[in-house]
Amino acid sequence: MLDNKTGENAPTHGSEEDLSDRVYFDTMIYLGEYVEKNDDFTRIFNMVREKKFQLVVSTINLLEIRRYITHKYQFRGLKNAKTTCLFQNVNDEYNDVVNGIRGDLGIICRQALHDIGELEMEKLAKDIHCLCKEDFYEIGKIAGSADVLQLKAARNMGCIKFITIDTALLKLRSHNGFLGMRIMTPRDLSAGWRAP
Repeated sequence: MLDNKTGENAPTHGSEEDLSDRVYFDTMIYLGEYVEKNDDFTRIFNMVREKKFQLVVSTINLLEIRRYITHKYQFRGLKNAKTTCLFQNVNDEYNDVVNGIRGDLGIICRQALHDIGELEMEKLAKDIHCLCKEDFYEIGKIAGSADVLQLKAARNMGCIKFITIDTALLKLRSHNGFLGMRIMTPRDLSAGWRAP
C-alpha cells in the first residue's frame, strides 16, 4: 500500500497507535549513536527498541550519513590510497551504520520527501548543502537549508516529534510552519518532556 504523502510503501509495522506516534531523528543523532557514541543518543535508541514510538527514517538521513562518512575518509590522510579502496571503505562503513540502524531497531520506515523525486535526491547526494536557499526563505535564515529540509521531511511524513541537537533548529520550536510537531533534544525525549 502506497503512502499518499510520499509515494512509497506505507509502514506496516505495529498497531494504529504505534503509527500515530511517529518520531524523526536529525541525522546527527544517528552519527552520534553509531559513529561517535553518545549516552543521550543511546538512551533514545533504547526507547525505539522498546517500541515506545515508531522511528521514521528519510532518504535525506541516509544521504547525509553517507556524506559524513565520505568526508571523514577524505581527511584521514588517505589521499595516496587508490580511489577504489577509499570508496570501498566508505561503502563498508556506510553499510555498517545503516544495517546497524535497521538491524537493531527493526521498525524503521524509510521514506523520501514529499514533492522531491528520486532523481532530485540523487543530485542532493553530491552535496546536500547546495540546495537553493530561495526555497526556504519562508522561515528566514535561522537554520541551514538542508536542516530545514529534514524538518519538512518529518512534517510531511506525519511525525509528531523531531529530535535534534542543532540549536538553530531548536529555535524553530514556535514557528508557524512546524507548530504541529514538537522539536526536542534527546534529553527532552528521554525525560518525557512535553512541549507547551
